[in-house]
Amino acid sequence: MQKLILEIFDRVNVEIPDLLKVEKDLTEQVEIILETMQERMPHEYHDDIGRYLFEVSGIAERKGFELGMKYMAKLLMESLS
Repeated sequence: MQKLILEIFDRVNVEIPDLLKVEKDLTEQVEIILETMQERMPHEYHDDIGRYLFEVSGIAERKGFELGMKYMAKLLMESLS
């Protein structure tokens, strides 16, 4: 089931309402965190830190979608029984 949910995420990701706004907001929030971290980290790590932060935010987005789909399925099953 998890594989199916992730396939759905990959397919509908381009058709999600307000996706661009959410991604813009997420990017802005990550950049704020990144700027704060970069002030405290050596310059040679800045690119790596940025890449890791955006990778983590992508993982969180996928997992949030997965959790939401599972919860939706559970609610649907409960409402049908």
